Amino acid sequence: MDTLGTMWLADVEHAGRLRPQTLDTYRHTVDRAIVPAIGGLRLREVTPGRVDHLLKGISRTHPAKARQV
Repeated sequence: MDTLGTMWLADVEHAGRLRPQTLDTYRHTVDRAIVPAIGGLRLREVTPGRVDHLLKGISRTHPAKARQV
């Protein structure tokens, strides 16, 4: 998932459709929330249950951030 996140961010940046602030927010979310939680998993290992667990964990401490993930 770490590689997928990096590739997605590169594609979004290359498209040039987002404001720099929005891109920074996306990058921060990937780097601080997604990669630490599921970055070491292969895509096939990312199940709905794991994503739900990730979102519940984020929403406990940062409810607004959970909506962005």
